[in-house]
Amino acid sequence: MRRIGRSKQAYYKQLHHKADTTVKEETIVGLIKKKREIWKRGSGRNLHQCLLPELKQHNIKIGRDKFLMCSGTTNCSSNQNDAERKPLVVIIISTDIKI
Repeated sequence: MRRIGRSKQAYYKQLHHKADTTVKEETIVGLIKKKREIWKRGSGRNLHQCLLPELKQHNIKIGRDKFLMCSGTTNCSSNQNDAERKPLVVIIISTDIKI
């Protein structure tokens, strides 16, 4: 039975893939938050290298770029406080020129 050009098998495969991805991301975010409690400052590359053994224990294979993207989208990065301290200042100058 095909709906919108996809088979049943493809539909369920996509559902399982999304479920697995969210579980892995939640595990990664939990590990990052736990490590950040101890180790406040440090680069994302060093954090990735430090968490590799723990990720392997959970059978998660993730590259550095994907790891950084995951940590950045979940606000786990250490630069979050820097963004809060430096507010965005917008200055609007209106000039009315009458001729």
